Amino acid sequence: EFEEVLLPKLLGWFGSQDKSLRGCLLENLGQFIQHTSDETISKTVFPAVRNNFADPEPKIRAVSVKSVPLVISKLSERQLDELAQAMTKLLGDRVPALRVNTMICLGMVLSKFSAQTQSRVLLPAFVRGLRDPFVPCRVKALEGIAVAAEAHDPKACAANVLPSVAPLCCDGDNSVRQAALSCCRALLSLEASPPRNASMVLAL
Repeated sequence: EFEEVLLPKLLGWFGSQDKSLRGCLLENLGQFIQHTSDETISKTVFPAVRNNFADPEPKIRAVSVKSVPLVISKLSERQLDELAQAMTKLLGDRVPALRVNTMICLGMVLSKFSAQTQSRVLLPAFVRGLRDPFVPCRVKALEGIAVAAEAHDPKACAANVLPSVAPLCCDGDNSVRQAALSCCRALLSLEASPPRNASMVLAL
């Protein structure tokens, strides 16, 4: 009865102009997402979540971010790329708390993205977050870099990422300094994979 009677009505409300209704749906997404097929999540729920990232109301943007872990495992590669692009835009949001929550959410779901998306989209976004004036944002950006860098080329990290992280070891806030030191250790522990023709070189 829920799937036949209530679910279609709930899904239809995602297109409502009533912000309080959309916000309520997103806040309670966990209550009915298990009754929703993967196809419906991909075609109906995800577009609503993505569109609400750009809503003028900060609360709507915030609950949209919190709903990402509930839907991300049902998305296609193309949708995951769209999601990464949309979420990185939120890292420039005018609301500091929303920027932090977006960083935290990205850290939670980072493994769901391909190595290419992590390297091409998310890692540069975390690096930009190092310049955020809000202390918790810088901390979460450093934590995100430490994880995302694992999918990145170590030499590229040394050339493009480490120089941005190192100055934060002298940040005015102790929590940022500690996070920066941990991030530097993680970057320095990365090992370059051997070249594919290593055996050929040795033979020569």
